[in-house]
Amino acid sequence: MPADVVRALPADLAGIPPIFDDDGTVTSASFAPAADGVTVLILASEVDSPIATLVGSARSAGDPLDPVGGVATSVRRGLRAASLSPEDVDAWEISEPTAATALLASLVLGLDSERTNRMGGMLTVGDAGAAEDLRLSIDRLGSINPGDHLVAVATGPSGAATSVWQR
Repeated sequence: MPADVVRALPADLAGIPPIFDDDGTVTSASFAPAADGVTVLILASEVDSPIATLVGSARSAGDPLDPVGGVATSVRRGLRAASLSPEDVDAWEISEPTAATALLASLVLGLDSERTNRMGGMLTVGDAGAAEDLRLSIDRLGSINPGDHLVAVATGPSGAATSVWQR
């Protein structure tokens, strides 16, 4: 590996230039693209009963030439983990830093507009950083019926993350 690719982290991580915030709140040491980390989300109602159950999840690395980062692989694996087919899914939420991203992912996945991004997606509620699929899950779970399935997908050139929920 070329020497200019490997860099040691400084002892004080605050010295790393920020990615988003001028004050360094989010830095290259704390930013995690969708396909390179693990995030935990606990959903419960006021009476401590589960709002939804995570029944499948998957991550896939992206091909630099693929603008939606292996979304088909991630979704296929997530659905397989949940023993579901795309037809079994009642609602789809796909991250959309741009409208073109969601449209391309929908095309690749063969999704119809009736079940996809019905709450407006990230263009409406904002980008959640490295937790796009979780943000989309939270926003949409309240609008589906008990027993329904929701698939939330974060995608981009670095990879894709899929969360499959049952309400």
